[in-house]
Amino acid sequence: MATVNKSNVCSICNKPSIKYFCIGCKQHFCPKDFKGHEQQLSIKFDNEIVRSHDELLDQIQKLEKSNDFSSDLFTQIEEWKKTTINKIEKAAEKAHHELIELIHKQRIKITKQLEIMTKEIRYRREENFLENDIVRLKQNLNKIQETLQQLFRKDTKKAIIVDNDQIDWNRLIYIREEQQNCEYIELEIEKNRNSKTSSSNIIFGGYSANRYESPAINDRLRAVAARYEINDTLTQHLNILQQFKIVVLCDDSDSMNTLVDGTTDTRWDELRSIVRIVIEIGTVLDSNGIDVHFLNRSSMPNVTDTQQVVESFSQRPAGVTPLTPVLRRIFQSTASKPSSDKGLLVIVVTDGAPTDPNGNVDVQSLENLMCNERQGNTTYVTFVCTDDESSTAYLSKWHLTMMNFNVVDNYTTERVTVRHSRGYKYPFSFGDYVAKALLTAVGL
Repeated sequence: MATVNKSNVCSICNKPSIKYFCIGCKQHFCPKDFKGHEQQLSIKFDNEIVRSHDELLDQIQKLEKSNDFSSDLFTQIEEWKKTTINKIEKAAEKAHHELIELIHKQRIKITKQLEIMTKEIRYRREENFLENDIVRLKQNLNKIQETLQQLFRKDTKKAIIVDNDQIDWNRLIYIREEQQNCEYIELEIEKNRNSKTSSSNIIFGGYSANRYESPAINDRLRAVAARYEINDTLTQHLNILQQFKIVVLCDDSDSMNTLVDGTTDTRWDELRSIVRIVIEIGTVLDSNGIDVHFLNRSSMPNVTDTQQVVESFSQRPAGVTPLTPVLRRIFQSTASKPSSDKGLLVIVVTDGAPTDPNGNVDVQSLENLMCNERQGNTTYVTFVCTDDESSTAYLSKWHLTMMNFNVVDNYTTERVTVRHSRGYKYPFSFGDYVAKALLTAVGL
């Protein structure tokens, strides 16, 4: 530690009898003061080095008992685990109930179709029947059989599948080392942008809503859903409509001036509200927007903004109900062809029976069009009826016998039906009603 140097005085007592030089502090010491200097260094070494070392060693040893380290983080992890398990259980239970309802709905539909066939078969057996009757009945039976097989088939493209590859479980919650020297550690709980909706992916008839999900579209859909109070389940299913070109056919005949029961709005006002919501949903799912057709005025292709139809709806409805020729033009469009990369989804909003150019009711021509001139595999049709049941009774039979065809009642009736099965306080907004109308034809 030191060397003898006789040329200086002691740095403590200033006496010339020095014998030691400290190469650490560069000071000279006499024998007495040098011993004191050594003792001070020893005390400082113990206090600043040995004690700190022992404290660090004690902390490191505590790491072996992980519960003593960052206990707050471990508590957060446990709380997250319990919350997530609870959410997953609720999502699974919800999907379970939805699946039961879906199968029940399809079973009732198939049963009704078969009941109609049973009556006709009995009638034909008792009366005369021709070769074309046999062909037609056989085709209808085959359609029912195909629908029934979809409920039992294990083919993943056709059967009902509950699957999910959307969640990156490794990123839902993880520990992040904030700096390379591990100066501190942070717990990251990933906020999944789809957490408001069920993670389960339910496929029916080969269509998957989750398959077409994207963060940008989901954000825009949720914004539309919030604006019109569309529930989360319907909002998630709306993704499936990216596979379709959406067309709305608006009945602008005289009868649409009729007031909706219990309100001061006309059927035309209600139709305008329906079209507005469909435009907003359709534009999110397809940048080309939707096509809006009328019975007695010019059609409007590729509508992407509700303002584009303001002028059309500012004119009061007038004229007859030529559903057949207008639907024929829609069915002849490119989107309805089997070669198209999208299916065609046609929403017909009407309150009356179809008429010929002279205003005479002509249901038979419309039925022939639906059965013989429509590409049933690629063209999906939903009739949204108003509250005039006597004028739309002809549709009741069709939705039981025609492929990819459905009927949705007016908003008031649909709300009563929904609340009858889910409880009289169950929320069912007008936005829910429109979303249901869009999804009904594709089997959801």
